Amino acid sequence: MQSKFNAYPATTGESIVRRHALLTAIVLLIVGFLAIPASFAQKAHAAMHGICAQRPSHTFSFGATHLPFDARMTGIYLGFLVTFLALIASGRHLRGGFPSIGSTLIAAALVGSMAVDGVNSLVTDLGFVTIYETTNAHRLITGTAAGTALAVFLVMLLGMTLWRSPKVHERVSDRWWQPVLMLGLGLGAAFLLVRSPDFMAIPIASLLMISAVIAFSSLGLVTLLLMTGRENVYESFADAQPMMVSGLIIGVAAILLLSGTRFAIEAITGMPPLI
Repeated sequence: MQSKFNAYPATTGESIVRRHALLTAIVLLIVGFLAIPASFAQKAHAAMHGICAQRPSHTFSFGATHLPFDARMTGIYLGFLVTFLALIASGRHLRGGFPSIGSTLIAAALVGSMAVDGVNSLVTDLGFVTIYETTNAHRLITGTAAGTALAVFLVMLLGMTLWRSPKVHERVSDRWWQPVLMLGLGLGAAFLLVRSPDFMAIPIASLLMISAVIAFSSLGLVTLLLMTGRENVYESFADAQPMMVSGLIIGVAAILLLSGTRFAIEAITGMPPLI
């Protein structure tokens, strides 16, 4: 059965383009990034400048190289990536049902832990008395918790909007312990991150940037599907590749727009660098 947006069968050439559209876009994006005449650290820092405070004192470093995200955002995108990949690998991206009540409460607690630690960190920075002193380890752990919850709900949104026959009666997370399990995987990855040798700086930074692009692109894809009325018409990832490329373009454009806006504000206002 052809979707209402594909009334005529694709030709062989069109089929090849569809099958490789996303891969082609990703390769072009990587080549474009590498072609920019600057060091990897400079490019990574500039690209992610609009979505993270990037305070050196709150950021993990490997030798002289700082990650492009501070510790909390590192945790968010690390937890998001681990959970996002785990859900897709287990086929839960095909489900369109809301998480169970238990899973939702756990997800809310995970986000709440980051909120509490974030407020505590702000109070600490302002020099007031706090219950405990927030460290980069706290920021990494609570950020990973929030990233885990974010991935659960974003994968649910993709399942709801992307597929022609979403499994609306199957929950993306149907047991309270499943978000806890995915958090455990994320924290394991976080432990490996802080124990990594200096030469892993570029691979780790690359994975974090990929995670940010996936998150923004997924949001862009869901928004585009809803705005164009093309939700629930795709049978597989291969079928949806042209629309996924559009989501990728929206996601990358949003990241770069935010970065450019922050650089412009800093240039206009003479804002001092964060410490």
